Amino acid sequence: MGVKKHASQMSDTAVAKVGWRVAEWCAATGLGKSTVWALIAAGRLRTVTVGKCRVITTSPAEFLAAAK
Repeated sequence: MGVKKHASQMSDTAVAKVGWRVAEWCAATGLGKSTVWALIAAGRLRTVTVGKCRVITTSPAEFLAAAK
């Protein structure tokens, strides 16, 4: 009979984050909520809505690399 492993022991492979709540994205970029909401309204950030939750799918690194 096998030994059950805890979820943290099952894989050493890190899962890349693909969605951020607005507050998480603000913390990752140092931008304020008003600025982030303005970027969403302008179409500069990709988002999806899940229920009442807005999830940003543009990574902070992708956005900052493209900013000029």
